[in-house]
Amino acid sequence: MKNKQAGRRTAAFGLTCILGLTFITGLAGCSSNSTSSNNASDTPRSAVPYTATFAVPTDCTQTTILATVLTTVPGAKFIDTPWQPSAGTELADVLNNAGIACTYGVQSAEIGATVSWVNEAGTLFSNRVSDWLKQGYKKVALENHSDVDAYLLYKPQSETQEFHVWELHFLINTMWITINASYLDNLNDASTLIESAIASANV
Repeated sequence: MKNKQAGRRTAAFGLTCILGLTFITGLAGCSSNSTSSNNASDTPRSAVPYTATFAVPTDCTQTTILATVLTTVPGAKFIDTPWQPSAGTELADVLNNAGIACTYGVQSAEIGATVSWVNEAGTLFSNRVSDWLKQGYKKVALENHSDVDAYLLYKPQSETQEFHVWELHFLINTMWITINASYLDNLNDASTLIESAIASANV
């Protein structure tokens, strides 16, 4: 685990990106704008309504995210972030529509996760899908939630990719949840964090 975290530190976005400290650009501002091939048949659809009732968490310290991050990132804490998103970003969509964004991690090591929630967001979400696909996001199926619309962008650090990028957007009922994490490589490893993000909004 220690070696994996050390590797992620060298592959991380840096504080302004991977820990969500994107004061100007917003959650997606640190992602590469380069495009890659996409399946043209991947078209957005509405998520199947769930019987559970969802609401935006009222306080970042009252979610279950920190406990989940701590299982992989020892010493992680809630990082209070003075968000100042640029107009037109996903983060602006979240914060301008009664949503919330929360960052948890080890700031000095540049490792952690940022999770955001915004409700009644079906139109906000669907309006983003075409751009996500152009940017290289892939439509994915979430474990235990295969009927939920979800889009993942994964770009490991390489000679042509400066920062490690792992960003997931999904719509469950009308709740749009976004997860950015510096320590994830695949959906299987993200399952507990995804469930924690859903549980944190399940009232």
